[in-house]
Amino acid sequence: MTRLKAAILEQGLTQRELAQMINQSPSSISQVINGFMRPWPKLRREIAEALHIPENELFDEEGKLIESDAEYIKIPLKKYA
Repeated sequence: MTRLKAAILEQGLTQRELAQMINQSPSSISQVINGFMRPWPKLRREIAEALHIPENELFDEEGKLIESDAEYIKIPLKKYA
């Protein structure tokens, strides 16, 4: 799992919610998260800022996703009324 995907899960966000936070399409965010699209510098910065994580902890110098070294991810559960 990549650090980006882990950060999104840890913060209890959906791809759609992240996309809305940074004014991008859910499709673009999905492509980045799943490694089908390498994000341009501005998009990398926007994603990192929205998640409150330094950009270099999510992406390498070429914009590739960095793999997580965590053995497990703590996933918060949402309450539904």
